[in-house]
Amino acid sequence: QTFAEAEEVASEILLEDASNSDLRMLQLIALVYEQRWDEAEASAEKLSQSFYEIFARMALGGHAQARQAALATLHGEGWYSDKSCSAAILAILIGWKVRDGEAMLRSEMAEALQKSPRLWPYPMLRYLNEELSEDELLQLADRPTRRREALLTLSLKALWKDGKDLESQRERLEEVTIDPRCFEGMVAFSLLHPRESQAQP
Repeated sequence: QTFAEAEEVASEILLEDASNSDLRMLQLIALVYEQRWDEAEASAEKLSQSFYEIFARMALGGHAQARQAALATLHGEGWYSDKSCSAAILAILIGWKVRDGEAMLRSEMAEALQKSPRLWPYPMLRYLNEELSEDELLQLADRPTRRREALLTLSLKALWKDGKDLESQRERLEEVTIDPRCFEGMVAFSLLHPRESQAQP
């Protein structure tokens, strides 16, 4: 019924099953939506899956850690995993945030475009490579989950590469937060409600 109740139930189960990453992510989502940042940070330290850590670290402002988790997912899963293309997209987006160098990111983009399966979310890579417009990407995002992924990608590129301000992306990010069960919602919520240590531009 509430995030607090969900987190309480998740915490009780995690006492017996601390390695349950799916449940820990649900706990983390609840903690982020409640803005209980220190508790979310402590829970994130116990994550054992690098793909989940990408979203947790992004939501908590640890962008360098999030990029490392994205690259670790790629190295661990290979290019034919269902997580590989998403991890590549997130690595590139976060790379713009942490200013890892345009030449390196262009190289990563080229590799991802060549090696990723040509299924969703591949069109988001094409958008980041300026092969698709925003409208074309959103037309291909033909399910609610895909639309949320596309909207977050559009917003992160606007914020982290193009230098747009948060207000310009508020409507998109608010739409992403509507379903709190998705990892993208947790990241979008954290952008709209940053903890004090993240609030500085």
